[in-house]
Amino acid sequence: MATSRRRGRAAGPSRSFSERALDYAGSAKNLAGCVAAAGGLGLFFVGVVGVPEWPFVVGALYAIGALVAPPPRRPTGALPPPRDPQTLRADLTAHDRRFLGQLPPDVDAAYRKVTQDLRDLLDRPALLQTGSPDTFVVERMVVDYLPTSVEAYLELPRAFADSHLVDGRLTARELLLEQLTLLATAAEDVTTSAARDASQRLAVQSRFLAERFGPTSGDLNLGDS
Repeated sequence: MATSRRRGRAAGPSRSFSERALDYAGSAKNLAGCVAAAGGLGLFFVGVVGVPEWPFVVGALYAIGALVAPPPRRPTGALPPPRDPQTLRADLTAHDRRFLGQLPPDVDAAYRKVTQDLRDLLDRPALLQTGSPDTFVVERMVVDYLPTSVEAYLELPRAFADSHLVDGRLTARELLLEQLTLLATAAEDVTTSAARDASQRLAVQSRFLAERFGPTSGDLNLGDS
């Protein structure tokens, strides 16, 4: 069945000629063309360009100015929404299916330490406040930092990864162990930070209840007749 639009092109709202003209009037291309055309008029007024030629010169300079001006920037796409804890746990499970069984024992243990620390956090979603720096770090660790490190290691032949120094310092295997240690430390730091915030809320509630119902409070006199 024939259609009036080419495949693969999304239909957008049609815009009137006047709307498109107003957009162009305020564009960088029109501004550059006007500046160049004004220069052509200047050449006419000082006598460099004669009477028969000046309209063509002005028009040509406007076209050149509009042509060399940069096009308007297209708006960038919106950032993806943050992932919820359930989605992040599914991401970790997908990482396990890809990576476990391919890592040497010491790297496998370090990898499992990171993922267990992250799962412990994701099991308590109340600790991860929406939009907080801690929540952002956990998400980036799951979707970017952890898989990127492991994937880079697994791309290498095992003998090369275990014997060749990278930048004359460590082997690829040692570098991965170093990175996994850093990620585990970061996960522990996030846990401590998030738990500290929750502990502070508990302490505030404790002080409130002590002031409200403690023995020194004068608000309750239940024993008085």
